[in-house]
Amino acid sequence: MAESRTARILPPGRLLPGALARRAARGDTRAFEQIFERYHQELYRYCLAIVGSPSDAEDALQMTMTAALRSLPGEQRDLSLRPWLYRVAHNEAISIIRRQRPEETSAETVELLAPSAASELEQRERLRALVGDLNALPDRQRGALVMRELSGLGYDEIATALGCAPGAARQTVYEARQALQVRNEGRDMDCEPIRKAISDGDRRRLRGRAVRAHLRSCQSCSNFEAAISARREDLEALCPPLP
Repeated sequence: MAESRTARILPPGRLLPGALARRAARGDTRAFEQIFERYHQELYRYCLAIVGSPSDAEDALQMTMTAALRSLPGEQRDLSLRPWLYRVAHNEAISIIRRQRPEETSAETVELLAPSAASELEQRERLRALVGDLNALPDRQRGALVMRELSGLGYDEIATALGCAPGAARQTVYEARQALQVRNEGRDMDCEPIRKAISDGDRRRLRGRAVRAHLRSCQSCSNFEAAISARREDLEALCPPLP
């Protein structure tokens, strides 16, 4: 009731989210305009971080707002508007990336995220690595991390957006951060001991998360591992058994 009294004295552009959702539920078209104006930029940036392509992010944003326009009128629940919008945007973005290959958009994303860094190789490589690392995260971890670190959502809001408990949202963000840290450590590992483990067939060491992360990011070490199998096949072709 207090929020309703507050909503009546606020200018239209400054309605509280709850009042804005209620007006939209009553079919107020001005409320939808305000929802778009207030949230479209942060929802677009969230979708861009998830899908990796500006055109796909625009599609996800459009579908999110279309869903809001379709779903909010007549809504009887007391919605938490911002996390609800993120939940819709997350679902739309995930639907898009499941229809495409991540590598199709990684380079495009880096170009657009850092247009002023064309001569800054280190920054460009860091952004490229981040795109690859985000793409490698499970959908839920990637969404939770971006909601927290890019959009600044609280754990309660992330929980609402992902349909889980706040404690689970907090754990999901932690697991995403931990996974990114392991991949960073893997990239920084020295190649020589890893190649030695490959040559020795040390499966225990090669199962380590940091080592697996290194092999995913280091083309040279991956080639070293692949060459062993290829050379074995070539030697067998060169030295056939007696007929």
